[in-house]
Amino acid sequence: MKIDYIGRKYIKTDSLYVHSHDIWEIVIINEGSGTLITDETKYFFKKDSIVCIPPKAVRYNTLRTDNIHSVILTSDFINPPRNEVIIFDDDSTKTIQNLFNIIMAQYYSSEPASNETIPHLANALGMIIKDMIHADYKFSDVEKVKNAIITNFANPDYTIGDAMKNTNYSEAHFRKLFQEEMGMPPVKYLLELRLSSAAMQLKNRISSELSIATIAMESGFNDQGYFARKFKAKYGLTPREYCTKAK
Repeated sequence: MKIDYIGRKYIKTDSLYVHSHDIWEIVIINEGSGTLITDETKYFFKKDSIVCIPPKAVRYNTLRTDNIHSVILTSDFINPPRNEVIIFDDDSTKTIQNLFNIIMAQYYSSEPASNETIPHLANALGMIIKDMIHADYKFSDVEKVKNAIITNFANPDYTIGDAMKNTNYSEAHFRKLFQEEMGMPPVKYLLELRLSSAAMQLKNRISSELSIATIAMESGFNDQGYFARKFKAKYGLTPREYCTKAK
């Protein structure tokens, strides 16, 4: 990774700076939190977030607190997935931040030897960031939310809002991403899991001796009328009819 610029910025909460670059901007959030807005899409960042902004993306920040950002500009990075901002968290040992600090110290050093060291350190940093991006996309926010829904769907009080609160996107944009990857909106995915669980338990009702109301509750439904309507819409039978047919 070729470094065109490296530095650190202190940004006040009242700053509102609309800008873009012709090259990649990689931002490490050392302190503070806020929202990056680009092309009407919101990306939430916090301390230890790594934000990779593709070339020509016009953006600005709305900050919740004063921020300290470490910044690298580079013309030698990757092709952005879906041509959008990439955001993920540094690892527990802050590998990216520590390596950034070493590179910056070398970059501003007066020692001639540092000029030979920087390209090797920059390449190492670029490879680490790319590996983390690959791992993060492999286990994307959609995957995280899907797994959270699978884990919690049987809780009647669990909602899609609970599932999405730890993503890095606005709810509207995340729903779009979920639809693209899963073929259905997250609220339908949650409903489908609950209905499938109920159907399985209704088939085994004779051996379990559970009431239909209990099965509904254990599958995540606290409204019996709603459960009956959605169940019939999916299976063409009421829960009781389905149970009788399964005998």
